[in-house]
Amino acid sequence: MTREVPLKAIEEYLNSIGFTIQSTCQAYSDEFYTSFEPTTALPALQEEEGDEKNQWFYIKNSLLALTCVITAALAAGLTMGLVSQELLDLKIKEVAGNPAERKQARALIPLISDHHRLLVTLLLLNAVANEAMPLFLDEIVPGYIAIIMSVTLVLFFGEIIPSAIFSGPNKLAIAAKLAPMVRLILWLLCPLAWPLGKLLDKLLHEHDDDVGFMQKYDRNELSALVRLQYEERKASKLKMKMERAHLGLSERGSRHENAQSMRYVKHLDTVTMVEGALEMHTKRVADVLIKLEDVFSIPIDLTLNEESILDIYRSGFSRIPVHDTCGKDHIIGIFRSRQLMVLNPHEERDLSTLPLVIPHCVSPEMTMLALVNLLQEGTIVNKGGHMAIVCRDPNIAEIALEENEPIPESAGVLGIVTLEQCIESLIKEEIYDEFDNTEKLAIARARWAANKWKDYVAKKKEQRSIGVGASSDKATLENAIDDWQSYVRSGANDVVDEGTSLLSKV
Repeated sequence: MTREVPLKAIEEYLNSIGFTIQSTCQAYSDEFYTSFEPTTALPALQEEEGDEKNQWFYIKNSLLALTCVITAALAAGLTMGLVSQELLDLKIKEVAGNPAERKQARALIPLISDHHRLLVTLLLLNAVANEAMPLFLDEIVPGYIAIIMSVTLVLFFGEIIPSAIFSGPNKLAIAAKLAPMVRLILWLLCPLAWPLGKLLDKLLHEHDDDVGFMQKYDRNELSALVRLQYEERKASKLKMKMERAHLGLSERGSRHENAQSMRYVKHLDTVTMVEGALEMHTKRVADVLIKLEDVFSIPIDLTLNEESILDIYRSGFSRIPVHDTCGKDHIIGIFRSRQLMVLNPHEERDLSTLPLVIPHCVSPEMTMLALVNLLQEGTIVNKGGHMAIVCRDPNIAEIALEENEPIPESAGVLGIVTLEQCIESLIKEEIYDEFDNTEKLAIARARWAANKWKDYVAKKKEQRSIGVGASSDKATLENAIDDWQSYVRSGANDVVDEGTSLLSKV
């Protein structure tokens, strides 16, 4: 057991050997001397200073370990939130997004463009934080506890939680807010990250791709993307409708939901038109042409009397090919039906005395996109128009028409194609005019039959549920058949006649 020596005794001893207590303490520290009090003992002073040192030591290492956890969390979250961003998606947001999304995309595009350097920078930061954290924990807790704590903190707070936050629906907004900090980290770690990023670009041929990131989707993939979005939205809408019905809520959505829905594909017609537009580059004229045997044409020696004029009106065509007397494939030009408006049927004027339009001659291998660009020019100096002649050798046909000669047999006339076929290919639906009464009647009959069949099936299910016999089912079916036959007999009268008054007299 040590004996405590008073400070006054020490001072007397130092004076006896020629020293003062002030000069002795000054050699070590000014603060050490001023902290003495006359009644303080040296061992007690050392113990108090040790306690203060240990307290600050624990606080410092704890703060450094916490800093490593936060840094690792930011690095892992930014790796998930930034590196997973597609440059094409950001470009789309920059062009077609709302004002907030455009601003966020513009902030992230410079960072994502050099994504190998960004990836190396964030991985370096994450590795430094994860490796340094056990060192600080080992100073304040035993080694095995430091290992357990570091693994737990890194797993939950440094990986799982940040990755879930940065990969959520708001990842674009979160990444955009942290973009200035990422630029600072890129600048600080530039000496290490920049050479490694360039090396990865060189090894992986990052900038040698001729296609580029803008050509990520081809035409078929873009078409499938639009259809998938439509089907997904349709399924989501049906699910929401069922949930509202289950909860007894109104099916009418909120104003916010209606405003958001305007940004997405809602109608099947939109999907089909997008698909048709993307297929215009691959679809050929041979896929849509009207075969020559199905073409309504008139001979050049036709006399325009009342009967022939009525036949032209009955056809319902605004442009009619005119052929030579040798056959339908020897086409001379295109007759426009509107010229009949100024003719007197009693004059019996010859068709050869009227001007004809020289049509375009196209190959069956021409794409529909090229055909649309050709036909949309219209008629220029009595040449062109919205109808083209499809030939195996269009050059021979073009030369013959320019010389006012009929198309020879060697040109190989296959049929005709019009701007209407181009529009039908674009919207992927049939276009009906006022003269398509037969097709309208067929569609009306099909719809009527479908509705009757649905009613019959529903009535049959109802009868089975109440125990009615098969004789009643047979009677119901016979009644449906009788209704159908009576509808077919009277169906032609239900179609509205949109013909001219001249046609109604025939």
